[in-house]
Amino acid sequence: MTDGAVAYRHPELGFEIKLPEGLEVVETLPSVALLAIEPEPPIAGAFRAHLTVTVEEVAVGTELEPFADEALALQERELASARLLARTPENVAGVPAVRTLAHHREPGQPVTLEQWRLIHGACASTVGCVAATMDLEEVSGALARAAQTFRPGAAPVLQETSSPRYDPIMGVLLASERTLEAFLAPTTSSSTEHSIDDATEGELTALAAVGAIVDGRPHESMLDAFAAVAEPACELSIVYGDRWARAWVDTRFTALLIPAARPSDERRQLLALPTAFLPDALARLVDLGPPFLARTSSVAPFVLSPGELARLLAGDEAELGETGRALVEGRRGHWRIESRWVGESGAPQARVLEVVDTEGGPWCVVPRNGQVELQPATSSQVWNGLKQLLPRAEELAAADEPVA
Repeated sequence: MTDGAVAYRHPELGFEIKLPEGLEVVETLPSVALLAIEPEPPIAGAFRAHLTVTVEEVAVGTELEPFADEALALQERELASARLLARTPENVAGVPAVRTLAHHREPGQPVTLEQWRLIHGACASTVGCVAATMDLEEVSGALARAAQTFRPGAAPVLQETSSPRYDPIMGVLLASERTLEAFLAPTTSSSTEHSIDDATEGELTALAAVGAIVDGRPHESMLDAFAAVAEPACELSIVYGDRWARAWVDTRFTALLIPAARPSDERRQLLALPTAFLPDALARLVDLGPPFLARTSSVAPFVLSPGELARLLAGDEAELGETGRALVEGRRGHWRIESRWVGESGAPQARVLEVVDTEGGPWCVVPRNGQVELQPATSSQVWNGLKQLLPRAEELAAADEPVA
């Protein structure tokens, strides 16, 4: 890859960028305005470095730093293994931007992501460079220099917030619950073939328009999610605050259904991630504190009735003394995850982890003879609890493989 002066201008959005020579340019991806990617390498399966540009509509006056915060939070949910390495303010084309550097493990090899986010009028643009970490010095510099030549266009982006969006690079589908139900319908018969009828025609047509369905089947980047939903070894239901999520877990991959990043967006995201990364993804979803964080004080467990716990979570600490006041005043969140599977005997089995998270540390909610006991814990102990939600080999029916 060489630094080139291959001038590019997007035909509809009007942004401009100078690309290195030799890249393949793709403009037909529904959620990515521009993909400039290395040609097929001589070694089959080798990672292809690429540059992407995405443009989305935002409200006029949207501030850059909060926008970047939301975008990074979404990226962490979608890429469970992603780790932010650096975040700095920069300028791109005279426009203030946030530059981030992150590390992520693709199946089989680590990759590095360098991104610039900027807001111009009613649009927010993200220019990203992705390269295999081993090839970073060779190719990333050329891509990064190209990113610095980005010049935003003046054309606004108009998109209904109820419409589906699909990112084939990340393998993430954002859509309404009705559309996702139509998308996943074939999994009830362990199929990948979509059958269009009067009830689903509109949803499936919209999914095909954004590239999530190709020739009547899911795009290849969604096949792992499909397989997990069709034949899960266990299923998870997650309730955190006033939001909920679901997961279908098999030996290799997990299909995760989570809310959209912005609370005002009623759509949901469907994505697949390696099952080994699931505890990390759950910890991020419920905003678990750092695992190395020790409790700020030594406290003893205490027992409540279900009604007392409900009043505590509603903010009433009057009957619970000093500990109750600390729980209410420092509460960061309350969440519950239930894992369900078919046991070795064929009977349904379940395991539950419920936590009240506070500034002083998490409390595990444990049923005890009709009462509930709040047990002080550390984030590391809760992390281990997340890993133990998945069934062990001896707990599964004979046809299933262990996922823990």
